[in-house]
Amino acid sequence: NGFNHIFDGPSTVWDAMQLIGQAYRAFPLARRKTLSLRLLRGTNTDVAIYSKEVMLPDSFTVGYKMGAVMEIDGYRIGYHDPITWEIKNQTWPTNALSPDEILLSGISSQAHALAHAKTLWEAQTKVKKIASFATELDAHSVEPGDRIALVFPLVDWVQTARVITKYSATNIKLDTVIKKGTRVYKIVDPQGVPSA
Repeated sequence: NGFNHIFDGPSTVWDAMQLIGQAYRAFPLARRKTLSLRLLRGTNTDVAIYSKEVMLPDSFTVGYKMGAVMEIDGYRIGYHDPITWEIKNQTWPTNALSPDEILLSGISSQAHALAHAKTLWEAQTKVKKIASFATELDAHSVEPGDRIALVFPLVDWVQTARVITKYSATNIKLDTVIKKGTRVYKIVDPQGVPSA
């Protein structure tokens, strides 16, 4: 996938790199006097390991980032045909009826446009577990986009089930098996009836 664009107006290097980065899911990164592009892709190795010992007290939290509530049902990425310069489109999911339409400079192939549409859609729809913490000087050993390891006791506290049969004051039947030893919390309404 080649970047095919002509810069025909005044621009800063930073703005030009942002424009290029949009087409490649990357962002500009300043290191001393050097600017470079950092791809948003996973790496195979950890750059640093963070444990409770280097985190500020009570700063570690884990939560879920849900996909945004959207009125769109996909993405349509426009690109210029490298031969005819005609604007063509790739949509993901392919059956989207009201996708968000984006024309990105530099994209000049069907495969590149489709990959970009898939990436944007996955970022909007997948549930992510988000961990955050505060630290001091240890934060200077990593840069945006680096992969890190967290050594921290995490509890898998989420297990969902739905009530599928009648219940008594002390029993309900669920549609899944609850792990042995798991604490089960019964959610009830003001009359004591469990919610389904």
